[in-house]
Amino acid sequence: WLEEAEAAGRDSATPIGRVIAARAALERAALLGNSGHHDEAAHAAERVMPLVAGLAPEFIGTLVSEAHALAGHAFYVAGDRVHALEELNATLESGFASTEEGSREVARVAGFRLIGILSDQRRFDEADAVLDRLADDAESFTGAARAVYEARLARARGHRAWRSGDRFEARHQLEQSLGILEPLEPAMRDAALHATARDLGMMALEDGRPEEALELLERKHVLVAPGSSFNVPYRDHFRLTLLPDAEQMAEVFARIESLLDEYAAA
Repeated sequence: WLEEAEAAGRDSATPIGRVIAARAALERAALLGNSGHHDEAAHAAERVMPLVAGLAPEFIGTLVSEAHALAGHAFYVAGDRVHALEELNATLESGFASTEEGSREVARVAGFRLIGILSDQRRFDEADAVLDRLADDAESFTGAARAVYEARLARARGHRAWRSGDRFEARHQLEQSLGILEPLEPAMRDAALHATARDLGMMALEDGRPEEALELLERKHVLVAPGSSFNVPYRDHFRLTLLPDAEQMAEVFARIESLLDEYAAA
């Protein structure tokens, strides 16, 4: 049905017809991505741009930013980092050029993803440029929303510092993010709080750095397992058993914290 809707609107003489075709292409891209067909998803998303070319902004809405963001994510998951970065940069440009708040939020999400990818690739000057651009946008928020955004920025700075090898600064930024989030209402903070706490835990126990997990075992007598050993594709966490009682678990995390303190002071 989505293919038929896209085909029917592609040659439409009316803006509404072309917008319907573009939305159909975008929905098809999302379905393909969710079913694991990431290359096809990326190319389906790329078909949105020519469909809306030349239309007035009130017809386009968030379509262009959404399409670039979806294509960027699909290319990234498919392993095509070059095209992923191109699409995410295009999301940033189109989103912040728009007066639509929805497009600007899509651009912010793409910007934070860009910082992560660029930092992972040790392209720190480019990551810093995106960070500066996102920081300039903080004035768009007030109240609790501003606090959440500032916490997102601190977390991004922490990830950048972590990848550059500056663990002291990374931990400082991540703890600053937690400090901003903790006073907020749970509905505003919980997802960001969990993500930041995960980064703090992984800073010294990143999968792919087994020597640090070994140090944790030998010096603090805490055993952790790489998350990837549980047949999952991502490499950003570790696992431990929750079977001991609460007092023992508190001691486990105190020992992990102790090792992180030693790393930060080194």
